[in-house]
Amino acid sequence: MSDQVAIGHEILARGDLAAAEKHFRDLVSIEPQNVFALSALVRISRRLRKRSEVLKFSSRVLELEPEALFEGAVLALVTSFGNLAGTRARIPQLLTIAARQGLKAQEADLLIRVIQIAYAGRQRIEALTQVQKLLLRSLDGAGEPSLNEQVTAAELSLALEDHDDLVKRTKELQALAKGHLTARIDALAIVAAKLTAADYPNYKAAKVFGIGLSRTGTSSLDAALKTLGYHTMHWLNPITRDLIQQRDFLLFDAFSDICVSYQFEWLYHTYPNSKFILTTRHLNSWVRSVENHYHLQHDTALPSGLTTPSARGRFRTQAGQIEANIYGNHDTWHGAYTAFSERVEGFFQGKPCDRFLKLAITEGQGYETLCPFLDRPIPQEDFPTKNQSPAQSAQVAHNEPKTVSQLEGRS
Repeated sequence: MSDQVAIGHEILARGDLAAAEKHFRDLVSIEPQNVFALSALVRISRRLRKRSEVLKFSSRVLELEPEALFEGAVLALVTSFGNLAGTRARIPQLLTIAARQGLKAQEADLLIRVIQIAYAGRQRIEALTQVQKLLLRSLDGAGEPSLNEQVTAAELSLALEDHDDLVKRTKELQALAKGHLTARIDALAIVAAKLTAADYPNYKAAKVFGIGLSRTGTSSLDAALKTLGYHTMHWLNPITRDLIQQRDFLLFDAFSDICVSYQFEWLYHTYPNSKFILTTRHLNSWVRSVENHYHLQHDTALPSGLTTPSARGRFRTQAGQIEANIYGNHDTWHGAYTAFSERVEGFFQGKPCDRFLKLAITEGQGYETLCPFLDRPIPQEDFPTKNQSPAQSAQVAHNEPKTVSQLEGRS
């Protein structure tokens, strides 16, 4: 690794993504085949949510090093929304490379997410089992077993619904917990405790469902609920790397984003002690935000474009089906937002007011509105603001995301 690459990584470690991006771009302009610089740009582009840049730089790395596992998994993830068949064909190749090279937690995280998107049923189980075996083989061959790989292997036990193995591994990990992995191990312990509780499955447990559309402050709501002590889930299950599934509602306390929104009626009747929060946003502001998101992420200008023949591959995934349910039958984003708002308002009309709250986070509402509804004390800290623009995020980001959900642009 050259001195210039090392300098770039020092800038990156300080959290200045904009300066790090410029440094590595300048280096690549001088040394177009510098794999270390190109790989750094893959990681930076991911954190800045520049999908086209991720695609470009990961492809260039793979031209130089066809068996680069991290970049191969990133490329499979990014292209899965438009070329699901290609991603499915790529997974066995990635697993073969991982078997040859060994598998670390960072690559495993990506592989798990790609598998969760592309596969279903027996095919999914077999692929996830193979990832877990590769991780455990890596641990067996290590002089000092990596805690990161052990945690990921335990998380896979939940993805595979091997609850006995999850409980066993979690107990072992609790004795080893340290540093930044403590939160992940604590999350496993919470789930393990619910799975082994005498009243499991407990449909009478208090739950909180954030049912606002994406781009209405759902990430901020998720962060606020965490601060208030809820074990939360936003878009993805952070343990399994899969979209929120019905079984997850029994294992966590609070949930948000459109994989919750589209089924709020069922949730209302299934969890009688639950509360529902509709995050709202000024209509024109929301339209600008969602238009920008789908243009950048999926090259789609209108909601009706989400169900065109060219988009059909994406809608073979669960995420695509959910988006089609919420947006795809509308000609305009204004129409999609209005129809969903009317659907929610109509359903909750006449129902107990202590189960439903409208929260306008983007207009300044925060803990002073949320906490009385949830019967929680108002924290001293400011209400969180999440998912700022890429330019703002570049100045405040410090760590790689714990999951790969940011490539899907949730908010």
